[in-house]
Amino acid sequence: MSPARAHTNHLQSLEVVLTTACNLSCAYCFQDVRSDRSMSWGVLRSALDLLLRSDHPKPELTFYGGEPLLELPLMVRAVEYLEAEGGGSVAVSLFTNGTLLDRGTRRFLARRSIATQISFDGIEPAQELRAPGTFDRLDRLLVELREAEERFFNEHCSFTITLSSRNVDYLAESFAYFLGRGARKVAISPLVTHDPVGART
Repeated sequence: MSPARAHTNHLQSLEVVLTTACNLSCAYCFQDVRSDRSMSWGVLRSALDLLLRSDHPKPELTFYGGEPLLELPLMVRAVEYLEAEGGGSVAVSLFTNGTLLDRGTRRFLARRSIATQISFDGIEPAQELRAPGTFDRLDRLLVELREAEERFFNEHCSFTITLSSRNVDYLAESFAYFLGRGARKVAISPLVTHDPVGART
């Protein structure tokens, strides 16, 4: 018996912060002080072993950050470890700002059917309030995902709007935008940090 299976537990889900670093500086980010701290492979492997020992029929692992795709090699290593040790027994998901989803990364996620939640506030005026200069990149991403990885886009991609006092007036237009791009799953996440109240830019 594998050491990872020696003792079982009832763990249902686990969220791991691969890094506190991020490539964006969103207006309402909860990380007021930036750092470049990243999780070591030893710590991550211990967390994965907890999931592999779970007696839950389908335990879940979610990658968070910062921006977890800044630690893509670590994430890939973790997924491959779970495949080797657990044979697909663990469901994997990712929470990302989407700006680092290049073609190779998208293919990796699609092949593994990794549930990918993209934090994106919608139409350009709304996204500009959050992270200026990112709308065009994310808009292209939606088009490319739908064209190149249609099944992954339809079944495993979701989009989350973080609602604040500054972007609430754009909500209906943003939903219409996502529907027009073919998105199947769009959610609203209420702001849980400071609300950057101020005039629209």
